[in-house]
Amino acid sequence: MSPDVLSESPELACVDILEHSVRVARAALIAANPELQEGDFISSVLDSRSLQACAADAVVTHLDALDTALGRYRDLALNPPRTPTPDDV
Repeated sequence: MSPDVLSESPELACVDILEHSVRVARAALIAANPELQEGDFISSVLDSRSLQACAADAVVTHLDALDTALGRYRDLALNPPRTPTPDDV
C-alpha cells in the first residue's frame, strides 16, 4: 500500500491487515480441517473432529463474508461514488 493511498484513506491500512489476517486464518482452518475442501464433509462419519470441522466451517463462512465486505469497503474508499450536483437534475 503506497503512502499516497494511505494519505487519502488511512483506514485502508487496517483493512489491508484484516484482509491478510482473514486469508491466513482461513488457510490455517482448512489446513487443520482438510475435510472442509470436500464437497459435503458433514455427511462423513462422525468422530471427535467432526464437531471441530463444523465449527471451522462456520468460521470460514464468516471469514469469507468479512473478506468480501472488506473488499467492498476498499473499492468504495479508493473509488467513492460521485455525489450528484444540482446540475445533474
